[in-house]
Amino acid sequence: MNKYKALSLILLMMAYKVSAESIVYITDEVDIPIRTNKSTKSEIIRLMPTGSELSILQSTEDGWTQIKMGDSFGWILTAFVSSSPPARDQLKKLTRTFLHYKVSYPDDFPLRTRRVGGMDLIS
Repeated sequence: MNKYKALSLILLMMAYKVSAESIVYITDEVDIPIRTNKSTKSEIIRLMPTGSELSILQSTEDGWTQIKMGDSFGWILTAFVSSSPPARDQLKKLTRTFLHYKVSYPDDFPLRTRRVGGMDLIS
């Protein structure tokens, strides 16, 4: 009987180790609820995707911001509001900006390039 307990314990520990080593990521694609009033229990008017531009009408001390989107008005938790665009959008803009710059390296620098679609890619 003790052998079965020991074996069960070992299997349980192995299963825990496997699950603890699994890595996952939280998506940055989030739809934020816009509500009729300043309450998580109030009706959701619509869901706004990450990166939506909104106009702020007012912010309250209890953590809510009244916003305008198009011709509609609603309330959103202030924690979801940022004065900066999402990192994903900033990265896209930087990539487009710096895609046109060329980098020069010394001749003896260990670097390989290959031509793809009219562009030199570093590999």
